[in-house]
Amino acid sequence: MKRFKPIILAALVLAFAAACSDPPAQNRQDSGAEQTVQAVQAQTVQLDQTRQKAEDYRIGPVKINPHPASLEGKTIVLRWNGKFNGDIVLDRLAELLIKNVPGVRVVKMWLNDPSTATTSYNTNNTALFSERIAALKPDLVIASSADGDRCSAWLTIDQLNLEKRGIPTLTITTDVFETAVTSTMKTQGISGMTVVAVEHPIAGRNAEDTVKLVDAAFSDILTAATQRQPNAEGQ
Repeated sequence: MKRFKPIILAALVLAFAAACSDPPAQNRQDSGAEQTVQAVQAQTVQLDQTRQKAEDYRIGPVKINPHPASLEGKTIVLRWNGKFNGDIVLDRLAELLIKNVPGVRVVKMWLNDPSTATTSYNTNNTALFSERIAALKPDLVIASSADGDRCSAWLTIDQLNLEKRGIPTLTITTDVFETAVTSTMKTQGISGMTVVAVEHPIAGRNAEDTVKLVDAAFSDILTAATQRQPNAEGQ
């Protein structure tokens, strides 16, 4: 796994680790970053409420996909898993992508399909989320946030289900929970999924500090998004 850990120049922040919480997507305000893709909003579905242990789930053989050499003219789906501040991270990332990458098309999945703005927690939901995201035919999926034990494990599985469909991914985690991501990959027999680790926490910051976190990490995120090439074994 390639690790892109930025140096974060931040003011004092809260040091606690928030639990995997799922605030309703409709209750969070969009920053106003323009979406350059207007996809038809998916029909809301009733999710399976079963909670499985991520370590008991096996996705099967997965080959990690090469990333595009450039994001120019590409479709990037941003996936929020409902973790607090993850949407602020992705809102700011959308602004920076649109500002810095000519012709990039950004889809905020939590606006396109609010049912995906939660931790999947089970086999049925992770399969459903990957199906709905894949239907948008993205060139890359960037997901946030792996900032807690359960949500880190299930977000990793969600991303691997997309890799299994031939879609390259990038997962945003923190330096504290990067080990939760790598442990889940190891359980699934994978070592090469692309991850960007930022300074912990994501959830325990105010909006201004969260934006600063993304600004400091943007160069590393952009590099990780375009330089990932798997080895001969697809790792």
